[in-house]
Order: sequence, then structure tokens, then C-alpha cells
Amino acid sequence: IRSPCQSPSDPNINNLKIEHNIDGVIISTPTILHHENSIAALKLGLDVLIEKPISATVNEAKEIVLNDIS
Repeated sequence: IRSPCQSPSDPNINNLKIEHNIDGVIISTPTILHHENSIAALKLGLDVLIEKPISATVNEAKEIVLNDIS
């Protein structure tokens, strides 16, 4: 699936960096998936923009922020 601006899209976030050589991702999945997808992208060294809300819980939000700092 490609967006009108021809940005890569892949259901497996790990494939995005490997196959498409990208620098960042926009997380616009259902809120319950924000934490999992954001952590995966941050561990790959990608820049991450998350739609509101950042996560389903405050603890998940804290974990995302702490992973971004490290």
C-alpha cells in the first residue's frame, strides 16, 4: 500500500528501515498499538512522530519517552 505521496508502508515496522532506508515513521495506528510500534521504531534508531494520544496508559507513555532518550 502506498500513500498519495509515495511514502513506503509496511505492516512490519522492522522491514521499513531495512528495505526502504527511511529515517523516521509516523505512528497512526489504533492507540493500543502506539506503545509497541513506537518502541520498535525507536529501537531501530528511527525518528518517531506519534498521533495523539501517545499511548493507552501513562506508564506506556513514560516508557516511550525513556526509550527515546536512551
